Amino acid sequence: MVSSRIRAILFDMDGTLAETESLWTETLVRALRKRGWEMDEEDRAFVVGHSFQDIYEHLRAKYGLAISSEELQGWMNEEKEAVFGEALQPLPGAVEAVRRLGLKRPVALVSGSPREDVEFILGRLGLQDAFHLKLGVEDYPRGKPAPDGFLEAARRLGVPPEACVVFEDSTAGIRAAKAAGMRCIAVQAGNFSGQDQSEADLVISTLEEAEAALERLEAGR
Repeated sequence: MVSSRIRAILFDMDGTLAETESLWTETLVRALRKRGWEMDEEDRAFVVGHSFQDIYEHLRAKYGLAISSEELQGWMNEEKEAVFGEALQPLPGAVEAVRRLGLKRPVALVSGSPREDVEFILGRLGLQDAFHLKLGVEDYPRGKPAPDGFLEAARRLGVPPEACVVFEDSTAGIRAAKAAGMRCIAVQAGNFSGQDQSEADLVISTLEEAEAALERLEAGR
């Protein structure tokens, strides 16, 4: 029988800690529009839950972008401050949950965003020093729904995947957690695009419920 003991907590960032996915989408829309490309609804939907590298590959294949992913990142950086401005706010309970849970167990961030953007967002949220480990898209080969990022976090923390719990918002992220052999708690607060969260072990409204949800998982409820 697999132990229900939880030894590490893994957090997604975009859409889980802060509602950034719409802001990143707008940043990308503005960056491409200035160069004559217009993203459609399919492109906007693809941004949610996918890594920056996968988004770049999607756009490159669809529009024939003759630029590198680094160049696209540079274009987005030109728009980032204006788009995020005062709009970036943590989702309910996010900052408190990360800090409280980190007092009891290692907490890691596993994001599909580049490290530069991870540090930008965490800096705005006041969480730069809150994680024992932070992974960006450069740190693992395949983005969600592949399990690579979560498995790499477990490896670096020295914790078996089955002893990890993931907090996620997107369908791709939930599937990545389950493919890694981890339990997953879906958070509804940042799920403004209506991502299917039915494959998660538990679904909570906000991260204000995080500790109670972890207790339920450990108790096998």
